[in-house]
Amino acid sequence: KVDKHFSHIVIVGKTEHDAATETQLDKLHAHLAANRVKASIRHGRLRFAFHFYNTHDEVAKVLAIVQQFVAAHA
Repeated sequence: KVDKHFSHIVIVGKTEHDAATETQLDKLHAHLAANRVKASIRHGRLRFAFHFYNTHDEVAKVLAIVQQFVAAHA
């Protein structure tokens, strides 16, 4: 049985956004890319597509990179 909340697509961001939010999102996207994390911006939100071959360690690395960015830009 597959959990109804289980997906390999993870979307992060606010449904309502403004120019400041878009600027921060662009900066985060660039930070992720500089750290070799593939993500895209769709409809003003950051989209990750994890797959069965991604390990828990790789997901933890992505979270750590995002946390690093947030701490530096808070």
